[in-house]
Amino acid sequence: MPQPSPNNFARKTRPYAIIIATAIIVIWKFGGRFRESYFPAPTTTVSASSKIKHVGSFEVLENCQWINDKGNDGDSFQVKHGKNEYTIRLYYVDAPEKYLSDKYKKQRKRVAEQGEYFGGLSPDQTVEVGLKAKAFTEKQLKGNSFTVLTRWENVFDSERFYGLVWLPGSTEERPMRLSDALIKAGLVRIHTKGPGNQNNAGFSQFEDPEKQQQKRNGYMARLQKMEDAARKQGAGAWGVKN
Repeated sequence: MPQPSPNNFARKTRPYAIIIATAIIVIWKFGGRFRESYFPAPTTTVSASSKIKHVGSFEVLENCQWINDKGNDGDSFQVKHGKNEYTIRLYYVDAPEKYLSDKYKKQRKRVAEQGEYFGGLSPDQTVEVGLKAKAFTEKQLKGNSFTVLTRWENVFDSERFYGLVWLPGSTEERPMRLSDALIKAGLVRIHTKGPGNQNNAGFSQFEDPEKQQQKRNGYMARLQKMEDAARKQGAGAWGVKN
């Protein structure tokens, strides 16, 4: 009985090899989405292969350092992790702009919207709050080691990445989030998206819609409660018009 040549064998098995390789790539790229959650659970896992630490669906960057940069503001800033440098944009919150300019399209319109959110602040008053937010964030992070949690979601088409920041002294059981601190200080508005697709307010497309809504309602209610307290106390921007 004639034996198949090596070339014939390779030709016959090539389609199966391609199918297997494609399946491996798909599982590697998308499998993690089934485990995504809106808010990270206070448990950690370490990948045996990559040795990268995770909290929920977030990759954990420990011992980050603040980098001085003219582009830093209250909700977006540069950090150093090991030998790498990144620009992190906070989830959930938006700090007022720190300047007025006609150079960038709709910049003044954005400042006006931010001022209106805080009860009708003037553009100059809004920018002053933005500068205070920048100073607040810098004071919290500069000279300290802190933790960034990210899923490497790009902020639109920029090189910035969305993330959560745990302040110095945080633990997995009791994290102190920079976004929460900014809300309590009255220096940001609840505005920016949460983790996940831009169009689904931060929830995995694979998760049950009812659970998505429960998580949305629960966490956003918590943020709103913080903001209501800040408004009542006249903290930050909320006290400018008082």
